[in-house]
Amino acid sequence: MRTVLLGLALWASLSAAYAQQDNEWLRYYNEITLIDDVKTEGWEDSYNLMCEMAEHPINLNRATAEDLEQMPFLTASQIEDICEYLYMYGCVRSFAELKMINSLDTPRRKLLECFTYLGEDEEEGFPSIGKVLKYGRHEITATGKIPFYTRQGEDDGKYLGDRYKQSLRYTFNYGDNVKLGVIGSKDAGEPLFKTGNGAGYDYYGAYLQLKKLGIADIVVLGDFKASYGMGLVVNSCFNLGKLSMITNLGRASTGVRGSVSTYGMDKFRGAATTIRLSNQLTVSTFASYRKVDATLSKDSLTITSIVTSGYHRTVSEMAKKNNTGLSDAGANISWRNSGFHLGLTAIYSHLDRRLQPNTAYLYRTHYPAGTDFLNTSVSYGYNHHIMTVNGETAMDNNGHIATINSLSANISGSLAAMVLQRFYSYRYSTLHGRSFAEGGRVQNESGIYGGLSWQCLRSLTLMAYTDYAYFAWPRMQASQSSHSWDNMVQALYSQEHWSLSARYRLRIKERDNEDKTALTNQSEHRARMMLTINPSKCLSLKTQADMARVKYLQTDKGYAVSQMATLGTPVTSTSAMSWTLHTSITYFHSDTYNSRLYVYERGPLYSFYVPSFYGEGIRYTLMAKAQLRKQLTLTAKLGVTNYFDRTVIGSGTQAIDGSSQTDLDIQLKWRF
Repeated sequence: MRTVLLGLALWASLSAAYAQQDNEWLRYYNEITLIDDVKTEGWEDSYNLMCEMAEHPINLNRATAEDLEQMPFLTASQIEDICEYLYMYGCVRSFAELKMINSLDTPRRKLLECFTYLGEDEEEGFPSIGKVLKYGRHEITATGKIPFYTRQGEDDGKYLGDRYKQSLRYTFNYGDNVKLGVIGSKDAGEPLFKTGNGAGYDYYGAYLQLKKLGIADIVVLGDFKASYGMGLVVNSCFNLGKLSMITNLGRASTGVRGSVSTYGMDKFRGAATTIRLSNQLTVSTFASYRKVDATLSKDSLTITSIVTSGYHRTVSEMAKKNNTGLSDAGANISWRNSGFHLGLTAIYSHLDRRLQPNTAYLYRTHYPAGTDFLNTSVSYGYNHHIMTVNGETAMDNNGHIATINSLSANISGSLAAMVLQRFYSYRYSTLHGRSFAEGGRVQNESGIYGGLSWQCLRSLTLMAYTDYAYFAWPRMQASQSSHSWDNMVQALYSQEHWSLSARYRLRIKERDNEDKTALTNQSEHRARMMLTINPSKCLSLKTQADMARVKYLQTDKGYAVSQMATLGTPVTSTSAMSWTLHTSITYFHSDTYNSRLYVYERGPLYSFYVPSFYGEGIRYTLMAKAQLRKQLTLTAKLGVTNYFDRTVIGSGTQAIDGSSQTDLDIQLKWRF
């Protein structure tokens, strides 16, 4: 009887998670993410990671600190408090119990319901193969994008394939113990079953992940991601953005996980494992070999750059595909005890062709070069419900240093603050490091960051940060040492059925003047106001206004006004069918590309789309999602962009002859 009840509880929890994932976590993601800063590497991958976590939630009652660290919205102290609660009380019977954890606020409690479920709390051995095959969950997701136009590359035959983008994804999971993923995909313009893609799709990926396999916390075969410390040596899991840094108070992440990501340098292909030697000590090792895209020199003996776009549409792009081998081997030792944590990480990378950047551009002088790269680091910290200290110091094989350190404090129940310092030598080299940075690279940057989150009233939350950075070596568009200053303030007022948020951001950075004889300031002002109304569970309305003003050599202005609406029936444990309609309309007017506007746009699962608008025009979207049966979901999205100021959209091979652009996205998901 107890087993039956636990099974029913598990099923209900999973149903609740699936019911909420399209609304709660996505809304939160939009609130904490600087969508207009899409130049920051990793946002799209972060979104896909959270989609995967929402589709395959973990058992909260069996979650480790490493499991919880995969969730970027949790602070280090919150993770510690959750683990302590599970240790003291054994398990969580209801999500309402999480109110007893004082550090967890309402938004984070709701998000935990989206990414976790409450299952069996008793420790079990690894399940038998028969049990896995009998009770495992399968999911097949087919996605396609149909453009109602042709690009110049298709008209003149420079593109090797058709104009359709498509992907096919298969996943299998049995609780937390077994996960399997396979994906095949191609972009528009890439060939299918021909011209370099004789096996069909342009890209294939797969992984098998096993957890709680004896002393092995996790074993991954195939494609995986890894992150240790603050990311100075290895970080392929998620981006450390400036606004989200306030949210998670600068915590570090540690671990490996299977992934079917299609993105360039942020994944490994091989095997990885984490072995728990004791409650305090774990050892992780991984080995990887894969082909990467690279731009070859004229003699083809060296490479000038590693290409991460993933496009193979033309003869020249196809020539760069998988032309260089990259081998990686790494290890991490992690110790945790009474809030203290210490980690040692090392990774060795080898390219089968010498990397020799074109140093005709001064800013590329100290880009990674050579065939062999060794990076080591020590990470450290202390987590307490009042104060958290995190840091990592790394060294490359030439002895050059990078370090990042943060101090955060929960000053009161409503006030939290953090300070973060980083120093990345302009000579420091890493192929897989990705951490907090203004310049986008763990190189050539020193800076200090301060963030504040204050719930000054029950319904009013203020968030703000300021970040100063100094670049000792010339960088792109700055031919000498330069500075930057980034500031943001955000206010969110939330009631039960509506919320109002306002955000203002000022960025100042030095760039070359017109004749490149000196530096001049580029000032960028961006503001956003957003009103969300939820009169019922079936209806949501959002009105958004964006403004941009950029001054550099000349003053450029832009604005956009958007209206979104979502109408549908909620998914419940008893409903066999449900549907959702989402529509949006955006009018935009921007003087130049410098003052472009970004507006996040909902799409099918695993589809992250933030179009940039400049010039003058209007954008319409209509997305319909129907759960035809409990196992079958169909999603279709129609998007139309009409420009009032041009007769040709884009340039080069991507040029569209006309002033209108229409696309249709279709996705079919079958879970059984």
